[in-house]
Amino acid sequence: MSSQEQSARTRAVAVIRVLRRETAALPKPMGTTMVFERRTLFQLLVATICSAQTRDVVTYPVMRRLFRTVRTPKELIAISEDALAQQLYPISYYRTKAKHLRAMSHMLIDQFDGQVPTTMAELLTLSGVGRKTANLVLGEGMGQSEGICVDTHVHRISNRLGVIRTKTRAATERALMRILPKKYWTLWNPLLVMWGQNICAPISPKCSQCAIRPWCARRGVTVSR
Repeated sequence: MSSQEQSARTRAVAVIRVLRRETAALPKPMGTTMVFERRTLFQLLVATICSAQTRDVVTYPVMRRLFRTVRTPKELIAISEDALAQQLYPISYYRTKAKHLRAMSHMLIDQFDGQVPTTMAELLTLSGVGRKTANLVLGEGMGQSEGICVDTHVHRISNRLGVIRTKTRAATERALMRILPKKYWTLWNPLLVMWGQNICAPISPKCSQCAIRPWCARRGVTVSR
């Protein structure tokens, strides 16, 4: 590890230490909430697919309604694609997600005996599943750290902090895996999601209220509160 990466690691670990304390009373991200509610791995997988490009405050109520009757792949494919799409409204791309969920459920039944697979390689074969979804299901649902779940908050804040400098989410995951100790890979996402939802907004972040400002390069910030 280079001296620059070592410095970034030191700063990132300091950020984790502070955010664990500062986020204790904040609403938890949906993935963490699903685990706390003892949802099945299948339900966690469905919720993660549905949450893409949609705020948790929109997705979570939809998932709670859906999961009153859907707990398994067989129960999901019993719903027609059109009916499922209507149940997923108003999450973004609800029709596309309905199609992916039904295809994914068929794959689970046909290839994995109805069970959610437990490896990154197998998860990535499922319709609608990318590395972000696979990392979240593995990390939150199975306690496995094969990568880092990178969403818009993680990509934005990691670069804003200055611990990495990347242009794509894929590059962000690779860079973070180099500097973060593996024991923090699963933790980085929920901490930054909570901070991004409440303090470190995309536009005009609340820098005056930010507990991690001493470690932040404020890269790209032009207006703050």
